[in-house]
Amino acid sequence: MSDTNNRRHPPSTFEAEYPYNQATVTRGGHEFHINDTPDKESLRIAHTKGSYVEIDKDGRTVVNSIGKAYYYMCDGFTTSVDGHHDLLVNGAMNVAVKGSVYEDTAGNRYMGVGGNLIVAIRDNLKQLITGDKFESIGGDNNIEIEGAEFKEITSKSVTRIGGGKTEILGGNWSVTSSANAEIISEGSVRIKCKHFIIDAESITFTTAGDIKPVSGDVTINSKGQVNSTSVGNTVVTASKIILNG
Repeated sequence: MSDTNNRRHPPSTFEAEYPYNQATVTRGGHEFHINDTPDKESLRIAHTKGSYVEIDKDGRTVVNSIGKAYYYMCDGFTTSVDGHHDLLVNGAMNVAVKGSVYEDTAGNRYMGVGGNLIVAIRDNLKQLITGDKFESIGGDNNIEIEGAEFKEITSKSVTRIGGGKTEILGGNWSVTSSANAEIISEGSVRIKCKHFIIDAESITFTTAGDIKPVSGDVTINSKGQVNSTSVGNTVVTASKIILNG
């Protein structure tokens, strides 16, 4: 952030004229000034090492400490700023709060981090967003969850992936839909498993090509009719065909 007006370290504006200045300078070099110069009324207390406190004619107060500064309050501490609050820390900043922290921002909040951002939470994390949420990640997104994961979406959910997707499950996988479920692929769809069970009131196969079981058994149990309709040939090749009626 540019500081063209040098507001973080403004120069001294103390300017006194005789005989309106009452000054006291100690043997050690400390200074006490009361300036009654018309239109330049001001106060200045200066330490021999260069630290000073100055109040100019407009009431602006400047505290300049050459060394470290310490503030200790036995009771509470309240700061009210009617204008802007500008804070610059050239080194590290440590904040320790033994109680709770409450922050209320009426407008927007912007945070820029030049390095990593690490947040350690010993208990729970709860986020409440009344509007939309947008996230943009330029690299990878890694999430590790030691417990269970629950998501509840009252509206629709859309996931768009430009590349491939791989899911590895150590347990069962279940999908429940109160309406229709579709898998649409411009390429092949392969399901590899020990047993493939379809439990449905009715099954309809619509294909422009062939249906070819490669190996293994194919068992069809139906409490109703089994209808097979083909506009072409129907070929059954087997070492043995058993029909029980």
